[in-house]
Amino acid sequence: MDDLDPRLTARLRARSGKPEWPLYRLGERPRDAGGALTEVAKLLLAAGAAPQPPTMAAWLADAAVEVWLALDQHARHGWWRTVWWHERMITGLLAGDLDPLNLVLAAGHSDGYIREAAVIRLAPVAHKVASPVLALRAADRVPQVRDRARQECQRRLRDDPAAALRAAAPVAFALANRERGAWLDRVLRDLLRDGPPSVFTAAIGAPDGRTRRVATMLGVDRLDLAKLMRAAKTDPDLPTRVLCADTALRIARATGDTTVPRSLLTGGAAPVRAEAVRALADAGDLAPAVAALPDRSGIVRASAQAALRRAGADPSPHYRALVGQWPVSPGAIAGFGETGGDPDLLPPLLAHPLPRGRAEAVRALRARGVTPVPLLWPLLTDPSPPVTRQVVASLSGQPLDRTALQRLMDHPAPHVRTAAYHLFRAGGAWTRLATTLHLLGDPDPSLRGRARADLHTWLDREAATAYSRPTEAQVAELSALVPAAAPVIGPARLRTLRFHCGLPAES
Repeated sequence: MDDLDPRLTARLRARSGKPEWPLYRLGERPRDAGGALTEVAKLLLAAGAAPQPPTMAAWLADAAVEVWLALDQHARHGWWRTVWWHERMITGLLAGDLDPLNLVLAAGHSDGYIREAAVIRLAPVAHKVASPVLALRAADRVPQVRDRARQECQRRLRDDPAAALRAAAPVAFALANRERGAWLDRVLRDLLRDGPPSVFTAAIGAPDGRTRRVATMLGVDRLDLAKLMRAAKTDPDLPTRVLCADTALRIARATGDTTVPRSLLTGGAAPVRAEAVRALADAGDLAPAVAALPDRSGIVRASAQAALRRAGADPSPHYRALVGQWPVSPGAIAGFGETGGDPDLLPPLLAHPLPRGRAEAVRALRARGVTPVPLLWPLLTDPSPPVTRQVVASLSGQPLDRTALQRLMDHPAPHVRTAAYHLFRAGGAWTRLATTLHLLGDPDPSLRGRARADLHTWLDREAATAYSRPTEAQVAELSALVPAAAPVIGPARLRTLRFHCGLPAES
């Protein structure tokens, strides 16, 4: 086992009894002795698992990379405010008797000397939880920590390249764009290109989507048609599916094999289906393109429409026929709007039984430049939020009945109040401000938070350029609403708000 050198030992001893964070900073109460482990458990629980403490390290070793990144981000905040926990880390590192999970936590300490010691103690640890944290520390901001971690990563890659790459790759590829994360990303990519076949095989079969994606990008030509088709149809990572589908279609195009694109028509992922439609159309078969015109995906519809146009056909008659049938699919309504269909056929579709059908009908009307307020207004109270959002997009900027809109601010559904809020915001600076102030006390936390953020943004960036002055009626309305902002913005900014609203300063 690597031991700690005298320099590092002295640094750790000097930190004994002196936590990085004072116990009572900001008036915080001391935590219980198990507080740190409780916080780790909560983080893991939030990631969607409920491991028991004896199996926590094993679960963490197989956790998604997002869990590792979150753990690394939060590890240096809060856990070290308890003297007991801080002392236990240092004592365990000096004695070399910390278990793998606690070594992982120590490797995330805010103190670089403690992280360096944890990396040294992790070096001989065979537990699979060690590799991801070493990959994290290989991008550490402290050179001594970074160099130690990189040396250990290189050793593991030499000893067992396939296993080491599979363990470290999720973190390494996730950190590739960080300032110091490029090194391990480059090392692993070189290994995938030039290493033994077992490395590529391990990466292609890895549970992490980013690892499979990088391996596929670097070695897609090593995959036979059967593997390409399987990945194109079933891989959970969309970029990997698209890349494998493109490669399989390229092979099929070269051989004239139309069974490959026909098989991919049911590939699930929209980009894969779109490419299959295009490939078959290029081979002279337009039937799949016609069948794909009402597809639920916009990219598939666009591919089908383009295929027909390349063949000299017009997709519009097909859509007219589709919207004349009942029930009309939402995809057919969307395509009808995309290809310039007669808007007079759309109003009855606003009563479509499916929320998506109603939303697409509103969108199609807007695409044709038809946004009749009397027709769309009732849909502001539609039970489906996507429908309401489409109506807001159509009505924004139009003159609306402010009294009727004000009534919507008291609607029981949060998405309806949100719609009214957005329409008020489009009605001018002072109308927007009054609406924002009205929503500061909204029972919906999301809407309340949005209003608070909007108020701060208005004060910071827009108030000084609001050259128009509020009318007398607006001043009266604002005068009644401004006091609600006091708990949110404080007395100093409240005075600023009153000034911009043309209200006298409070005595």
